[in-house]
Amino acid sequence: KTVFDPTKNADAALQVEELMRQIQVLRGQYDSITKGLAGLGLLTNVAQLAGFELPNGFSAEPTNIFNTPREQNAYNELQRQIATDTGVYASKELGKIQNLTAARVNTAYVEAEVAWTQINCSFENLKSLAAVNTNTLKQSKDLANALAVENSMIVANQAKLKANMLMMQSSMESYKVASHQAVQKFLGSVK
Repeated sequence: KTVFDPTKNADAALQVEELMRQIQVLRGQYDSITKGLAGLGLLTNVAQLAGFELPNGFSAEPTNIFNTPREQNAYNELQRQIATDTGVYASKELGKIQNLTAARVNTAYVEAEVAWTQINCSFENLKSLAAVNTNTLKQSKDLANALAVENSMIVANQAKLKANMLMMQSSMESYKVASHQAVQKFLGSVK
């Protein structure tokens, strides 16, 4: 009769702890990206899905997109034009950029939220499995297989999550560049 080595179970528990640490780091990065996107008005469904408050648009705090007050004012002016739909070139341009970026970002966000749900689900399963005591070799093999399945699910969903986070991050960066250019053109036409 084979006696199963309980250290195998201890290994499983350690694996779970390490995964938990990785997931917490990821969660922190994810939250900062989504808050940044919400602040730029790009993440339109962030309020409903993630429970974040959308930042107040009338806050005295300037956005970080532009370096000089003049550029910031021009940007604010553009946003006012978008609101009143004056049909000025730059405002249309910026509106287009914003809509496209928002659509991309929101798709990535929904996919990322799905990945999070799956990660959390696998993670709960792992925690339960790590607490299981095995008495036979058959049980220990079954446990090892179950742990491996949940582990690979987490790894796959982490990859999906990172890809969508990267998508959101790069969309935010390209939006900053594109809106900066729209402002430059607007400044050129205002002089």
